[in-house]
Amino acid sequence: MFVFEEVFKEKRLSLSQGLDLRLQRALSWVKQAGQLQHELEAKLLYHSIALNALYLNDIELTYSQRLQQLSSFLKRLVDLDHEAKIMRNLTSKLDATMQIFLDSPYLSYHFWLFQHQKLNEAQWQEHRLNERTQLKNAIHVANYAEILNFIFARISMLQMQMSLGGLVNQSQVFRQLIDAACQILTTLLPVFMHIMLEHTQDFDADKQFFPVVQFSKVQTSCFF
Repeated sequence: MFVFEEVFKEKRLSLSQGLDLRLQRALSWVKQAGQLQHELEAKLLYHSIALNALYLNDIELTYSQRLQQLSSFLKRLVDLDHEAKIMRNLTSKLDATMQIFLDSPYLSYHFWLFQHQKLNEAQWQEHRLNERTQLKNAIHVANYAEILNFIFARISMLQMQMSLGGLVNQSQVFRQLIDAACQILTTLLPVFMHIMLEHTQDFDADKQFFPVVQFSKVQTSCFF
């Protein structure tokens, strides 16, 4: 993270306002997450905020729409990652962790549809089998964008469960999954930010939903 921060400082003046804002905000949350060791829930929350800062440009999105926007962002990163830094970092450091994370049914949207009887067990098991087959094929042909989609769909589900009160703090059932998600995000978020900094023109047009806004004393005086 230190190397990225130094390069970011050198390049800031040449960045568009939108990209500078995204990277500045994401960096602040990634650095804060890096100071946490055992507070995994807080660490995941900070990483989630950093990821949102990098790609979200609309807050009025359904869960599926947010996944689609995230998927587009991940594909763009993979297409620009000519040195395969993303998958090299992921596979070299997180093989065992990632397997535990990917095998869990608790991080599948369709598993929860089954729990609410919107799918029967046969449909749920069929979806799970199809998903595993798709992942195996993606790994076989080195479809890195599809692999990342699979991983981050699970991270998104875990983030949503936690933020919407779907698990208790320091849950024994989810503890290992939260730890795995934190390891994945700790590894990949700096790589994502490096790629964005290396290919600034490909991200200049992305607008933050919450831009920097300055209010004058005249405008604010009526509220105080």
